[in-house]
Amino acid sequence: MNDFMKKLPPMLSGKQLEEAMTVLPVFDPTIRFENAADRLIALTNLYRVFIPNNMSREIYSKLYLALLRSLQKKESIARIRQGNENHKGYTQPTINGIIGGADSFTIIGKSGIGKSSAISHAVRLITEGRVIESDKPFTKIIPCVLVQCPFDSSVKGLLLEILRVVDEQLGSNYYLKSISAKATTDMLIGTVSQVALNHIGILIVDEIQNVAQARNGRNLLGALLQLINCSGISIGMVGTPECTEFFSQAFQLARRSLGLQYDSMEYGNEFCNLCQILFQYQYVRHPMEANDAVVRWLNIAYTSSAVLQLTFPAYTIS
Repeated sequence: MNDFMKKLPPMLSGKQLEEAMTVLPVFDPTIRFENAADRLIALTNLYRVFIPNNMSREIYSKLYLALLRSLQKKESIARIRQGNENHKGYTQPTINGIIGGADSFTIIGKSGIGKSSAISHAVRLITEGRVIESDKPFTKIIPCVLVQCPFDSSVKGLLLEILRVVDEQLGSNYYLKSISAKATTDMLIGTVSQVALNHIGILIVDEIQNVAQARNGRNLLGALLQLINCSGISIGMVGTPECTEFFSQAFQLARRSLGLQYDSMEYGNEFCNLCQILFQYQYVRHPMEANDAVVRWLNIAYTSSAVLQLTFPAYTIS
């Protein structure tokens, strides 16, 4: 069997990880003397700023280790047995989990604290924007597939979206085949399980809190549970605290939804350092100094309202 894990870039930590994740666009101070339109356009550079903190470092480690575990499973005999079992799912509605997926996890935190941005930057470092390829036997594995939970928690919608993203990166036609065959939800679960087993490292489902607000929420979580069991990959569910209680209602979901939880950034060295860096990007004619009073006001505004989120992009505070 191929050692897929050797095809990943080395895991970073400490100063190396912080430097690799940090994104600070070049700032030209002369922009302050340009007209208002040019300054407003240049202001969008703030959306590119990314300053890692403890949350983003933990997310990077979680995703990297989850991917290693998934790739390790793809080199086991259980993977072949699971593939044979999944094949029955094309014609039979019931498929059994052999390879398992107990290493799935959640990333829970308040809206706007930078979860999705931290995940995006972590995936960029882990995958280096490429697909893992192997010659003997020939196969392609997408290290990380990111999808969003449908607002109505449609099971079929989520499964088709996974196939569409896979087709987009591999040049395959699983999505069109499923559409043309008018595949049922049970058949789609079998198809997606097999595709994930062969071609996906980890699957990340964002906005998972939608399951707590839709009537189909339990159906979608049941489909994800079956997908976890029958694909063997790690599935990360990302959402806001509203979904925590929903997950805890069922033991089989609660034990698979253990993971990372985050709150708003507290006032401290990290927050002050963030403000000092961001205040270097000033596009007004008369720049303002980030003194203690201003930094404390920003902290109060951030923790008590959406003022700071309207001023600074969400992922600059990650």
